Amino acid sequence: MNALLERPALNGEEIARKAMMTPAQRTVDKMQAVMEKMPQVECPLDHEFVGLFYVRTIRVPAGTLVVSKIFKADFPFFISKGRVSVWVEGVGVVRREAPYWGFTKAGQRRIIMHHTDVVWSTIHPNPNGLRDIDALECEVIYDPKKDITVEISAEVMRELKEENL
Repeated sequence: MNALLERPALNGEEIARKAMMTPAQRTVDKMQAVMEKMPQVECPLDHEFVGLFYVRTIRVPAGTLVVSKIFKADFPFFISKGRVSVWVEGVGVVRREAPYWGFTKAGQRRIIMHHTDVVWSTIHPNPNGLRDIDALECEVIYDPKKDITVEISAEVMRELKEENL
């Protein structure tokens, strides 16, 4: 039998964990660490439920730079207002303007510059019908600070200390 067929499928956390181990993502970790020390911008986040789907809609003011969340599964996104430049590892920078929709792959993290006020929505499966936002976010969002502390936190912290970040 083919070895690829015998190997069990990766779950969302494993996909995200592997995606976060690239040199580019370690650079994003450093950038995010610097950004977290800067004044933060209020970006309202709405949560809606449609059947067994969870819809997240964020409203981001013009001039805001965002490092996206890391999600455990592929999902569609929709830009219903505004214009952005988006960096995606392996793709580079792409410009998007509403109305626009696309897909995000599991484990993909983006750096997004919001040129105008933006409304960005994502849709995620919610097979258990959860309504508790914290519990649901644990289901769909990969948190490298919690989920991969053993695998990369020490390395990232060492690099941050070396760079005085």
